[in-house]
Amino acid sequence: MATEPEVPTEESSPASLRERLIRMNLPDLVHGGGHAPDFRETRADYIRRRIRPLALLLAIGLPLWLPLEFFLLDTPDALLTMILRLTGAGAGLVLWWSCRQDTGYRGTLWRLALLLAIPMTLYAMARFIINSDLESALASGYAFFPALTVAALAIFPLTLREGAFGSVVILAAYMAIEAAMGNLGRWDTLGNLWLLVLVAGVAVWAALSQLHMLLRLYRQATRDPLTGLFNRGALARRVRSQLEVGGGADAGLCVLLFDLDWFKRINDTHGHRAGDRVLEHFAALLQDELCDGGTPGRWGGEEFLAVLPYGDLERARALAERIRARLGAEPVDLFPADSLTVTASVGVACRQGDESLDALVQRADDALYAAKTAGRDCVRSAPVPT
Repeated sequence: MATEPEVPTEESSPASLRERLIRMNLPDLVHGGGHAPDFRETRADYIRRRIRPLALLLAIGLPLWLPLEFFLLDTPDALLTMILRLTGAGAGLVLWWSCRQDTGYRGTLWRLALLLAIPMTLYAMARFIINSDLESALASGYAFFPALTVAALAIFPLTLREGAFGSVVILAAYMAIEAAMGNLGRWDTLGNLWLLVLVAGVAVWAALSQLHMLLRLYRQATRDPLTGLFNRGALARRVRSQLEVGGGADAGLCVLLFDLDWFKRINDTHGHRAGDRVLEHFAALLQDELCDGGTPGRWGGEEFLAVLPYGDLERARALAERIRARLGAEPVDLFPADSLTVTASVGVACRQGDESLDALVQRADDALYAAKTAGRDCVRSAPVPT
């Protein structure tokens, strides 16, 4: 299918730039505030599954170094390192065990913070305990811990804010440790700090790349490729999840089921390219009208479903009327010298009691059929079931 010719003035407009940045997922890469709840949980699960093997590796690997430290260190220092290493190993074991099941988004981030704190704590221990020349070889092994801790960020799909915050905390901890040792102004310390900054930059970039890949896969699985709205399966899962979390039988909910009138005729008369423009136009209109609340999705073909987070039938019907009127009043620009007026029929239904989503949508579909029977380009409400 041929692409629409580009118009330079549109491409350079702020609105067009904003749309391009959104398509690049830039806002979602910077922070997770705009992530869909199901994607947030998916990302948390992805992070949790990567924490688990690393935590087990720490739990097994940390005690293995104890014999060498008992051989090289004085007995009091060796006992102290043993306590700290076994504590770190125990924390790793607890992390491994606690990540067996879903820990939620915030719980997962706290577990990630604990995972990164373990090697930095051991590094601080080494800097304060290991000082003699005989122990320098032992100390050199700990010198890599800050870099390894920063590099570990690359394993997880983190946002820019999360990755930058983690890097800054690790760098600040390193500087605080070296300052306490009186080494902050030394050239080798500054060189190590510069190396940590470079590693942090690469690690954050790798984390963002993973997040971008996850976002693309998520959007491919949940979004309609033409309109960018939720597809039918993703919208249904999202609504069912909201019903479970938001109060079950007491959760107010209304749905608007739209059907573009005479859409097949548009395709037959003007071509499928024009039909695609009509779908894109209505999807953009729907998103604009629901920007203050509500979730739109493409339900199938020329049908769209809007889910409203309240149970007021009159309010829902007024919104449906406004969308219907606006669609009819705004012609769709097909090509530079052509336009088309499109109308829609709408069925409105509000949830009653513990009514399932399928039953609710079926009532909206019945109301939509009534709107089409009444001559199209109108809104009909589903009667309350008895």
